[in-house]
Amino acid sequence: MLSVLCDFPGTMYRPAKLRKLFASRACRKSVMIGTALTLPQMEKNCPHGRPTLRHLCSLSTKADDDRSEKAQK
Repeated sequence: MLSVLCDFPGTMYRPAKLRKLFASRACRKSVMIGTALTLPQMEKNCPHGRPTLRHLCSLSTKADDDRSEKAQK
């Protein structure tokens, strides 16, 4: 390892075991299926960068649409 560091100064050297450890820790910290989240937690992304909350529609807009449909009937 020292020879690699001397031959390539300024290069970040991470052995395979260390890379696997980082990957494992990232997966363990990710949101698991069935985990209840608070609203602030939902506003963040998981460690892999995937969004944990997706807005498909605005609930207030949906409520307004429902009221409009009832008024037309």
